[in-house]
Amino acid sequence: MSHLDIEHRIARIEAVHEIQNLMGHMTYMYEGGEYERMLSLFAQHTDGVTAEMAVFGQAQGLDGARKVIVEFWQNQYKRHEAEMRKRWPEDANETGRNGILDLQALSSPVIEVADDLKTAKGMWYAPTIATEFHPGDDIPSGHNVWLKFAVDFIMEDGKWKIWHYHILPSFNTVVGKSWVEGSLAMEDMLKSMPPDAMPPALGPVTAYHAYSVHEPPANDPRPPEPYRTFDETFSY
Repeated sequence: MSHLDIEHRIARIEAVHEIQNLMGHMTYMYEGGEYERMLSLFAQHTDGVTAEMAVFGQAQGLDGARKVIVEFWQNQYKRHEAEMRKRWPEDANETGRNGILDLQALSSPVIEVADDLKTAKGMWYAPTIATEFHPGDDIPSGHNVWLKFAVDFIMEDGKWKIWHYHILPSFNTVVGKSWVEGSLAMEDMLKSMPPDAMPPALGPVTAYHAYSVHEPPANDPRPPEPYRTFDETFSY
């Protein structure tokens, strides 16, 4: 093996480590409500940035990613804060995040770095717990959520950045109830959400296969496969 081959292999190994750390930082920032910092991990001046979450559709560009990564969650927690102030006005504070607990545990990573070291792809499962006010709650409710992250990364200014970001919840159910019950209740929950809870003006849904009692499971999107350049692979 030549010296250049060894350097290339080391660079790909280092890329996997850096991408794992990037996604780990995303989960910690999410827990702390640092949505602007999450957005800073996206490519800032590379064309083709996308962000997509569940049934809301795909957002285009960095401004579109802001709708999914920043504005959606800020709107969620503004409503949470308003309900908390009604329920426990004596606990109101400037953070507005009393009672919130969002934890994600990344697992089962599959990461492939392109041979040309310009892009990479990764998928993770993310068992998640979420605690916040939902419509009809008297107190914040705890939810068990199971997600997939499917992400394309691109090298920008010598650092790995998120290029295409796709969040695919497999199920979301109140603690103490099964994902079967959660699946049956999901349609009603989506119908009850206020209009501003939905990110506005997003594009079509490219892939979303949540658990359903009415459908077979789907392994979609598929995990990354080895590739040489991004032109030779699929996009998340």
